[in-house]
This record gives sequence, C-alpha cells and structure tokens, in this order.
Amino acid sequence: MTSSAKTTKRIIANHLVIRSVYPFIEMVVNVDLISMMSFTPADEVVII
Repeated sequence: MTSSAKTTKRIIANHLVIRSVYPFIEMVVNVDLISMMSFTPADEVVII
C-alpha cells in the first residue's frame, strides 16, 4: 500500500509540474516558430 501511495503522489506531483511548465514550453515553441518564419529560406537550409 505504501509503495502505491508513493507512486500516486509522484504521478500527481509530476502532473502538477507539467501543468505549470507546459505554458512556458508552449510560449518558447511559439517564439521559435515565429523566429523560424522570419528567417530567409537560405538560413532555414543552413539550420536544417
């Protein structure tokens, strides 16, 4: 019982961390997409 309770707490903690971090990840990804779109095709080829 104790091990399953610990696992449940860990899952809940991970879920809360993901919930709190996800908006920042989404923001960073959006910034990356915008900056990628602003590059010229030649720059994109170099990056790829």
